[in-house]
Amino acid sequence: MPEWIAPLAVLFGGGASAAALAYGGQAVLTRGAAPGRNEAVAVYLALAAALLGTYLAFITVSVWGTRSDAELSARLEAADLWVLMQLTQAQPEAQRRAVQGLVLDYTRSIVNKDWPALATGGAEHSFRRSPELDRIWAALLAPQATESSFTSAAVDRLSSLAAARERRLLASTTSLSPYIWFTLAAGTFVNLMLLMLLRAEEKCLHALLVGSCAGLTLMVLWGIYDMQTPYVGAWSVTAEPFMQVESQMKERMSR
Repeated sequence: MPEWIAPLAVLFGGGASAAALAYGGQAVLTRGAAPGRNEAVAVYLALAAALLGTYLAFITVSVWGTRSDAELSARLEAADLWVLMQLTQAQPEAQRRAVQGLVLDYTRSIVNKDWPALATGGAEHSFRRSPELDRIWAALLAPQATESSFTSAAVDRLSSLAAARERRLLASTTSLSPYIWFTLAAGTFVNLMLLMLLRAEEKCLHALLVGSCAGLTLMVLWGIYDMQTPYVGAWSVTAEPFMQVESQMKERMSR
């Protein structure tokens, strides 16, 4: 199913449902209303809308920041892999081929094992120690390699790579707490109920107002839900940086 269908379904489905409810319930909700009730409801609606809007903006910025951090960590890790590959160019052919093969194996493990697990929410899979990464460490710290200037630079780069990997994996455990979702749902419900309590002469216009507000709010909530886990959903962080590096490594090693 195309990824754009879900937000449109939320927008039009939620909006149409709220509009139908507002249109059908207008007579019941406004029956016997006092003359000044609209003014009182409008005051509470303005306050509730301001609180919900501020809360939605804060949560949206927060989850987008987490997603951006996850994407940056992935790009930094991929860049470190490529620099590590470049550092081997000045080494004897046997050592160069050995280290490059290990770096390529690690890159493949990210694309073929880590990312599919992250994309299905299996963060625990990636937190296992990476045998491919351990083999790179072992090759760089072997007794015959500890005296070379290449080893010093490569170890520094591998340390940076390991830190980026840790940040990338840490981002896979993030999600919003049930309390935050409860407050978002409660705020949305209160705002929509206050909108429905407004007495309007034009029932169709009132229903359109309620439906549009409901649809837009629900679409924002869907966006927050989709972005709360950086590696799952329509706006997830992809393995594209590692796939590009893998392709460049294969090209370099084939020369």
